[in-house]
Amino acid sequence: MMGRGHNARDVLLNKVVVLERGFIGVVLRGQRVDEHGRTMRELDIPAALEFERQFFLNDPAYHDITDRLGVPYLQRTLSIQLTEHILKCLPDLKRELQERHRNLAKEVSEYSKSA
Repeated sequence: MMGRGHNARDVLLNKVVVLERGFIGVVLRGQRVDEHGRTMRELDIPAALEFERQFFLNDPAYHDITDRLGVPYLQRTLSIQLTEHILKCLPDLKRELQERHRNLAKEVSEYSKSA
């Protein structure tokens, strides 16, 4: 949570604490978003996403890095990372399943011979 007059720009630019994949800023659903004191939780999802987009576009600390902020960017990034992880793990999983299949086929063959 950021108080008025503060921003997380240096953190989001990976300058304070360096993470291999960096940080992705989002607007918390519990934060107040309008003059009526409503929270993002009280808005529907499209309205909350639009508020978040406008917040980053209009804030001088974030307007030039908006393309790397927000829930939609977080969603795309996590989806890409998950896909890459699955593709990386598939060859090992395939080898393991093939090995298990060979072992079970051998075991079935041995039972067939003894029957």
